[in-house]
Amino acid sequence: MGWDWGHNKQKGEKAASKEDLIKMLETLGKAFYDIERECRQKIAEALEPTEHDLENLDNGVDKLWELDAKNRMKPGVDYELDLQKGKRSREEGDKASRPLFKFVKKESLDARPTYKAFLALLDNYERAVGVAEVETAQEKKEIRTFLATCLQTNVMKYAHKWLAAKGKVSKDPKEFFLLLQKLWFEMYKRDYNAKRPDSSGFEHVFVGEERNGKIVGCHNWLQLWREEQLGNMNYLGYIYPYR
Repeated sequence: MGWDWGHNKQKGEKAASKEDLIKMLETLGKAFYDIERECRQKIAEALEPTEHDLENLDNGVDKLWELDAKNRMKPGVDYELDLQKGKRSREEGDKASRPLFKFVKKESLDARPTYKAFLALLDNYERAVGVAEVETAQEKKEIRTFLATCLQTNVMKYAHKWLAAKGKVSKDPKEFFLLLQKLWFEMYKRDYNAKRPDSSGFEHVFVGEERNGKIVGCHNWLQLWREEQLGNMNYLGYIYPYR
């Protein structure tokens, strides 16, 4: 199928079907989207925050999303979810007979250094709140590797430049490294009755902890996938969004 733009009519004798037109429009839309994304990607990879970026946090975060386009896992390609049935927030019962994750490609994880370094950290922590954490020499090495790997990415290079331009952090990469290490991995007491520090920002947010029989934190899909693989998580279905 083609179009004679000079005479503003379709080429050939056969009229285009509705399905042909929809397919053509979808192809054109995808092509324009890909071109726009590529242009935005090239602008983003300059890494220097623009005046527009520095106007507010939302603009800076938008740039981070663009910079992460090549590294993030893509749904339907690198992984796929099986959501199954949903329920209301107070409704009980299992609405999902199958696991949440249809697949996560190991080769996709292995091809991304940040993912590999991150996954190496997930077995370093005591699950229960109140149980003191003890870091071994190997675990400390894994933390340094993870931070160094993250700071080599355009995402974190830009984040550092954005924060430095705002006067929030030092421009010195070594000082930024040490700041992240402190913010993410310095131990503190989540249970005030604990004799020694039992938690850290990284553990709570990315790994999750157990308190009074319930999981707190764990805001990370890779940990959910890992727990499901180990047989520690039973997916019960999703919660309907509020309307």
